[in-house]
Formats: sequence, structure tokens, C-alpha cells
Amino acid sequence: MKLLMHTCCAPCSTYVIKRLREEGYTDITSYWYNINIHPYEEYKQRLETLKMYTKMVNIPLIVEDDYGLREFVQNVADNIDGRCYFCYKSRLEKTVKYAKENGYDSFTTTLLVSPYQKHEMIIKVCEGLAKEYGIEFVYFDFRVGFREGQQMARDAGLYMQKYCGCVFSEEEAQRQREQRMEMKHIRVLWNYMKMNQKLKHADCIIALGTADTAVAKVAAQVYLDGYADKIIFSGGLGKITYQMWNETEAEKFAKIAMDLGVPKEAIYLEKKSTNTGDNFRFTKELIEKEKLNMKSCIVVCKSSAEKRAYAAFQKIMPEYEVIMHSENIRAEDYYQRMGMEYVNDLVASVQRMKVYAERGWQIPMEVPDEVWNAYEELVKRGYDKYTIKGPESDDVKMDVEKRLSAIQ
Repeated sequence: MKLLMHTCCAPCSTYVIKRLREEGYTDITSYWYNINIHPYEEYKQRLETLKMYTKMVNIPLIVEDDYGLREFVQNVADNIDGRCYFCYKSRLEKTVKYAKENGYDSFTTTLLVSPYQKHEMIIKVCEGLAKEYGIEFVYFDFRVGFREGQQMARDAGLYMQKYCGCVFSEEEAQRQREQRMEMKHIRVLWNYMKMNQKLKHADCIIALGTADTAVAKVAAQVYLDGYADKIIFSGGLGKITYQMWNETEAEKFAKIAMDLGVPKEAIYLEKKSTNTGDNFRFTKELIEKEKLNMKSCIVVCKSSAEKRAYAAFQKIMPEYEVIMHSENIRAEDYYQRMGMEYVNDLVASVQRMKVYAERGWQIPMEVPDEVWNAYEELVKRGYDKYTIKGPESDDVKMDVEKRLSAIQ
């Protein structure tokens, strides 16, 4: 059976050829028609690599040497996000027409090997063309051999492209590489801030107010699990929440905890604080005023601030034993939930690990070079909304205090 194999590139053909031969297809011809590959240097590089590889594996190659930039762009310009259908249909239809006109019994495509392609769309296009032109479509789910094929390509010294083909996919690939690098830096800061301390029984839970209401839920669960018999919710308003809520952080968190089953009589509210230092100063005052008999506590805070909260706690409440605790969540998942504001806040927290220690507002703790380098990279990428850029302005603090005064 003569089979015409549409070939998008040499690396994708490695496993496909191997698998087809194992399945009994011995009369295989590689067919090159790829108007989607840009720029021209990339197009030539992939074509020359395929010419070299088909000789290596003794496969005939037919080349339709049509760069096709103008045709491709004209056909996808009005629907760039939907460009893949035209990309598949135009190339595969050209393949099928050639197969039909030149005595081939069947066709397939190396596009079916990539887990990054729209597999079901490719199948649908191929099945439609097979029916229209009266030629067999040979289908195997070549994706099972994708990694093997990639290794075969590396072993053969083939050029390995870094994006699908068109200028739009190159743009997307570059953006994805940037996002992966950005997330790598974020994870470095995230892992630095997490302390991963083991919970044990304490006299009290102190939950620090923040825009992330998951903190209230985590604190409530720690209480319900029996690790302490009282909770202090600490928080007036902060630099984010003063623009969001008409009640203090402490009040909002208390309502969430009570909805989850924490009894009102187990809850104490500290409603004056506007920053982490205030959280602990005013909480200490509340403990003394209410004559709470306690020597140990569990501080529950947002996941991106454990270490900074710990440094402030040890400066302001060193006489108390403390365990730091936060939601068990990955940096990527937290980013999806909280967005860019969380990264701005995380970056600012790392900066304050140095700056606030120098000012005597928290105990000094080491900031490794890897962490500081990641911090600087994220600042360069624009995550500097809450960083200290010089003498700190009182404008935001005044706005927060005004808003806090208005709702109390």
C-alpha cells in the first residue's frame, strides 16, 4: 500500500515513520507542504533538516516549496485565534489532492504525534478529506511515542524548533516561555516565604487580616480541629482592603469563621491595625486587656507572608511561643486565584524582609542571593506596585486610616 505522509518537520516524523513501518507500511513517501512556517529562515531550516533526515531513513521526499507567508496571513488575519483550522485544512487538502492524483492508496500526517496540536480537529479534517476525495486516512494515535520521537531526533542531531510554525504561534511560544520564567521567579519567593511548620496545640490562634479570605477559613479549620480554644482576628483595613470592604478585616473574618461553625464566644476582634506590625502590637494589647491566659499561639496568615509575619512577631511578641501556619496551596494555584496583586504583594514582602529588619521593625532573617535575584527580576517585570521606592509616602496610610475611621 502506497502511503503519502504529510510531514510538518523532521523531529515529528521520527517516531511516526518507525511506527508505520512496525504496522506494516513499507511504501511511505514524505510530503512537504507547510505554508504556515515563518519566518523564511525557520522555513528553510526545517525543510533542510527534513531533506537530511529522509535520506538517513531512506524515505522518498516530495517538496512543494511554497513559503506561503502572504497566503497564510491573508486567510487567518480576521480570526487569528481560530487560525489552526485553516492551517490544517490547507496543508492536508494539498496532501490529499497530490495523493489522489499520483496513485497513492492512503495518507496520514505527522501532526498526529504532537500533544500540543489540536488532535481531534486534525482527525476531523482528515476524515472529511478522505471522504471527499475517496482515499483512505491512516490513523494511529502517535502521541504515545512523542517523547521517544523527540529523543530519536536529538540522537540524530536534528534541528529542534521551539514553536509550531506561524508567527502567531511563535509569539505565543515566546509569551509562554516568559510566563514560565516569571513563575519560576515567583516560586522562588513563595518557597522562601513558606515556613512549613508542623501544627501542635496552642493557647490561641491569631489570624491576620488580608484581602485573601481563605485565611479566615484556614483559621476556622485549625480551631475546629482542636488546636486551640480561641481565635483573635486581627485587622482593621490594609492597603488593598480599604478599597474593597465596608467592614474591618477582623469583622469579615469573624463572620466567615462563625458560618463555618466557630462559636462567637471563642472569637476576639482586634480592629485597629493597618499593617503587620500593628497586627501584633494591638493583638498584644488585646491579650493583656482581656487577661487572656496564654503562652503560645498559632499565627495564621496568607501563604505568601509567613516568614515576614514571623519576623515581625518575634520582634513584637518574643515572649510567646509561635507556630506559623497558612493555606496549603501551590504558588501557581494561588496566582490563578489572586492574580497580579498577589505577586506585587509577595515581591514587596521580600523587599521588606531586608528593609524592615534594617529599620528595627522585625528581626533580621537571611535573604539568600537566589531569592534576592528573583525579587529583582520580578521588579524589572513590573511587579513593584507595593515596593518601597524611596521615602515612604503617607498618602495611602492616611487614606486607609480615614476609611477605617469611617466604618468604625
